[in-house]
Amino acid sequence: MLIGRDAERARLRTLLEAARAGRGGVVVLRGEAGIGKTALLADLRARAGGFRVLAARGAESETGLAFAGLADLLRPVLDRIAGLPGAQRAALEAALALGPPAVPDRFAAYSAALGLLSGLARERPVLLVVDDAQWLDVPSREALLFCARRIGDDAVLLLAASREEPPEGAELAGLEELRPAPLDDDAARRLLDAVEPDLAPAVRDELVRAAAGIPLALRELPRALTPGQRAGREPLPRTPPVGEALLRAYRARIESAGPAARRAALVAAVSEDGDLATVTAALEARGGDRDDLQAAEAAGLVGLEDDAVGAAHPLLRSALLQLAEPAERREAHRALAEAIGAERAEQRAWHLAEAAVAPDEAAAAALEQAAALAAARTGYAAAADALHRASRLGAPEAAGARRLAAAQMAMAAGAFDRSTALLDGVPGPQAAHLRGIVTMLAGRLDTAFGILVEGAARAAPSDPLTAASMLADAVLTRTMAGDCHAALHTARRAYTLAGERLEMAPAVAGYLAGALVLRGFARQARPVIERLDALTSDVDPTSPASHMMVVWATWRPWIGDFEQTAARVDAWLDRGRAASSVGFLALPLVTSCELDFRMGRWPRALARGTEALAMLAETGQRAPLGYVMATLALVEAATGRTADAQRHAQEARALGRRDGVASVETYSAAALGFLALASGDPETARRELEPLRAHTTRWGLAEPAAVLWQPDLIESCARLGMRLEARRALATLAEQAHRTGGRWARAVTCRCRGLIDDDIDRHFGEALALHEDLPMPFERARTQLAYGARLRRAGRRLEARSRLEQALAAFEELGAQPWARQAREEMAAGGGRLRPRTAGAPSDELSPRELQVALAVAEGATNREAAARLFLSEKTIERHLGSVYRKLGLRSRSELARRFARAEDQANAGSGGAEAISAGSQ
Repeated sequence: MLIGRDAERARLRTLLEAARAGRGGVVVLRGEAGIGKTALLADLRARAGGFRVLAARGAESETGLAFAGLADLLRPVLDRIAGLPGAQRAALEAALALGPPAVPDRFAAYSAALGLLSGLARERPVLLVVDDAQWLDVPSREALLFCARRIGDDAVLLLAASREEPPEGAELAGLEELRPAPLDDDAARRLLDAVEPDLAPAVRDELVRAAAGIPLALRELPRALTPGQRAGREPLPRTPPVGEALLRAYRARIESAGPAARRAALVAAVSEDGDLATVTAALEARGGDRDDLQAAEAAGLVGLEDDAVGAAHPLLRSALLQLAEPAERREAHRALAEAIGAERAEQRAWHLAEAAVAPDEAAAAALEQAAALAAARTGYAAAADALHRASRLGAPEAAGARRLAAAQMAMAAGAFDRSTALLDGVPGPQAAHLRGIVTMLAGRLDTAFGILVEGAARAAPSDPLTAASMLADAVLTRTMAGDCHAALHTARRAYTLAGERLEMAPAVAGYLAGALVLRGFARQARPVIERLDALTSDVDPTSPASHMMVVWATWRPWIGDFEQTAARVDAWLDRGRAASSVGFLALPLVTSCELDFRMGRWPRALARGTEALAMLAETGQRAPLGYVMATLALVEAATGRTADAQRHAQEARALGRRDGVASVETYSAAALGFLALASGDPETARRELEPLRAHTTRWGLAEPAAVLWQPDLIESCARLGMRLEARRALATLAEQAHRTGGRWARAVTCRCRGLIDDDIDRHFGEALALHEDLPMPFERARTQLAYGARLRRAGRRLEARSRLEQALAAFEELGAQPWARQAREEMAAGGGRLRPRTAGAPSDELSPRELQVALAVAEGATNREAAARLFLSEKTIERHLGSVYRKLGLRSRSELARRFARAEDQANAGSGGAEAISAGSQ
């Protein structure tokens, strides 16, 4: 029976009943050791009739064993893994060491765990109980967080207990917390009366004061008292703080046990998984036996349950380790290492390390092997721990290489600060290269550039190819920082260094091509692009090299390469989803968001942009965050989601300024200017966009299609009657369009001339001719709107109406509500009759998550396939799909597919449908 925990029990009962009814929940019990978290877990388990209960307990000694906690949690249901989709099954089997290594993306295993839990919950409710969560290994903790954020629609309740102040990096952030408070004096007295009824009243009151409401202290402090002290005949010991008091109580218990029981308890305390057979074998090898464990259990030092043994309480374990001599601890670890054998290499390696006195190359080599096994299961944080320990334990001459390898693993785990710390003092070009990459990923672009350039200068005389690769990554820091001058200069140096060995470093060609495009030299970039395509034709889309290819795909539409780039990005996304590779998917989703926006596939752009944003946050990829926010803001501004667009653009601007990423500031200013223009506020648009003239000139951005801001500035000035300013901006755009030869740039140059010159038919006619083969229907519709507006002001109403009808039809099909409103206002000003509004794009009525689900289903995915594709549970897919049907007035998957296919076909066709409407109106 729990005493004094009515409020906590009521909250947990509510969550339990909600899960029983099919609504998932998550709560973290947070509090200091001994506050009663474990008792609350046990109480909830006792009330979970009808639930499938899966439990695990973190252990400090297991934090270096990748997926150890998840393996414990899922052990009773491992037979169900076979029912998962192929990629998920392979990922989870690899993570739990049940199968060969799979895709090197730890999030694939997390997605598989979610699929497994979701499937179990369809049969009966599931209760997940995790004690001492602060000691979970990193992949297991990440897997729990991944599932916790997605089980709201499933009959799953996750209850985790964690210390008040967990170790750094062990936080279960963003989840509901329940903090058991210390017991009040009345409840504390009742607890003491229940467990120690023979205490004298005065002694009881003194212990209540000393325990400060900590239940464990109330249970343990009386055990250290003599009979005379319990009866009040002898004075009590000086009362120390609770932590010291508990340690003193445990010390007395440990010292009162016999030597054999203490030795057995120590071996159990240092074992990693508490396997009874292994602990017994370790004892027998040193002359002990299982009777010693039973003696330790009788002394209250350990708990025996089925085939497991462990300390009776985590604090007691700490006391056992603290009170043992270092030599005793090393001997316990050595005995366990011998008992485990080579079949459990990771555990054996850590026991060997704890038993060693440095230097010990054999133990260090075992740790290297353990790191390789962890990395093969995507346990990169655990691999970094093992390699770091090996670097300190093994031969000094091998320490640098091991620290470098540890830093690589830490970077793969997203622990950039730790990776940097591991590289301190490690010499050589590889270490400098890695330090530069990690610094860049952490957002410190100028520092990263300096590290990479200096490292390349030192490496160039002896290793020009490594130097070229370092300079290629330095180019990326400059493009992100917005410095196109430095980017091109650095890229040319890298290209020269690579020379005839370019096939060994294709990134050099990729970043040179991108830098040339940014500086407005698209024609000169073409031969480099052709060579790049030949070098990368066989790259695996899920390999590390593919990340560079995704970066390069960002700029290819700027030079008119739309369809081929879209096909490549879609192929990458298909491969990434098939492999459940969350870490890989974020970048192509970001690229696809901007590409789909330009190509008029706005439902997809909105869905993929919001999905990318969530994945970047989930995987800790900070570098592209501002870019995707600004791009998403463009889509939201175009579709009338004004508040969301404003928020994302401002957040992107803040990120860009904080991290010194000038390119993100440019994107965010362009998005804010576009939003203001769409909202009918040309003055605000001009204020946002005007500074970009000096900014882009200073930094050398000369490709007008890179950031689509110049036509918006010219149009804003034209609307405000600022013709001189408009002509100045137009002169720059026209010069860049002529030099680059880009079709979009030439089309919008003609459109902008039509806005401010008198020969409107010639200028707009040339613009529309250039739009013909350009898969950017929104841009064509804007040209029709501008043409119609000028025709109306010239008194040519019939012709104006024709153009405005075409613009309106295209805007409505795209879901460009602010622009459709402008077209209707122009038509009304011309005195024409307004036709009824047509059905808008599906994105008008659906939330971003509903859009993601609807698109997946419209493309033919089953609910189960959509769940795997979007890393959600099937119940969540069902709920969102039901909402999609209601909002769109649909009744079947086939109707949904036709609705989205029609929207995309009309976007791909440009304004063909509008031409028919126009002809009919005349």
